[in-house]
Amino acid sequence: AHLANDRPDRAINTLRQFETLRPGTAEASFQRSRAYGAMGDLRKARQELEEALTREPAHARVNLALGRLALRDGKPDVAAKIAERLSNLVGQFKV
Repeated sequence: AHLANDRPDRAINTLRQFETLRPGTAEASFQRSRAYGAMGDLRKARQELEEALTREPAHARVNLALGRLALRDGKPDVAAKIAERLSNLVGQFKV
């Protein structure tokens, strides 16, 4: 709610508290990355995404966000590898 209300600083604190209740999940790190991105701190946003990826390598939104950052940084080769990983993840889910 804080992130939606343009209060990313409060979102970060709330998400740190959330993480104590659900340690080991990627969601809090992913949401913190969004908050840091909203504040313009892409270095911390990337760190949070990388942390989330170590917790849940198959987290699609984390992979997508990392791919977007790679493209923004002018690293299409890194983005392509992430896109391939995402494609493989999606292929694992048969409907």
